[in-house]
Amino acid sequence: MDNREKFPVAAEILETDFYVDDLVSGVSNIESGKEVQKQPIELLSCASMKLNKWSSNCKHMLQELPYEAQEYHFDRDEEKVKTLGLIWNPKHTFEFSVSNPTNNSERTKRSILSHIARISNPMGLLGPVIVTAKLFMKTLWLVKRDWDQPLLENEIRNWTKFVFSLKALQGIKVKRFILIENYEFLELHGFSDASEKAFGVAIYLRCTNSSEQSSMRLLCSKSRIAPIKRKSIPRLELCAAVLLSKLVKEGDCIFKIRV
Repeated sequence: MDNREKFPVAAEILETDFYVDDLVSGVSNIESGKEVQKQPIELLSCASMKLNKWSSNCKHMLQELPYEAQEYHFDRDEEKVKTLGLIWNPKHTFEFSVSNPTNNSERTKRSILSHIARISNPMGLLGPVIVTAKLFMKTLWLVKRDWDQPLLENEIRNWTKFVFSLKALQGIKVKRFILIENYEFLELHGFSDASEKAFGVAIYLRCTNSSEQSSMRLLCSKSRIAPIKRKSIPRLELCAAVLLSKLVKEGDCIFKIRV
């Protein structure tokens, strides 16, 4: 804020694109990218802070940086980086990695909740998986056992089956780039739905160019399990609609597209 007039681009980026100690941002061309890179470096240097571990899908963005300041190197084809809990292959996609718990660590309500929390899902791309885990956790709450009380055999069996199914996530790849070339129109489409067990919402981005080519990509999603106290389907549908409206409002900042 003190240096906003001198570094306007950097000031906006530092306010909206920092997540804990990760700066995640993007632009449409190399020229703007250079400015997005240069200004935060200069602004933070005023406070004796240095940005490190640079990654980019554009080789030109890394050329002027010292080799040791780069986390991703284009001369290493299989190299990937982690950002906000996701695996990012800067050349192509976002990918997912889930750690497998040891047999002795996943037999209590506490350890299971801890493992569910480690499934990184910042954009909601794994919504159906997370909902399944939440529903399993809800069954443990209904039993009202202590945090460190061992699970029953059938509960352990169901949990183990779910954990082994998580291996399939390693085969999922999500394209990072969500637009099409020479786009002219952008539309946000939101959907919500509910059942007796849970309700969820999803937002898609529809992108169209002058040639009437279009693409539809999932931007984000969120889900909630139904309350323990039984609610009617119309009431849960309303809860889903409220959740969607909040996610669309958040999207004004989260999915800002710089042109």
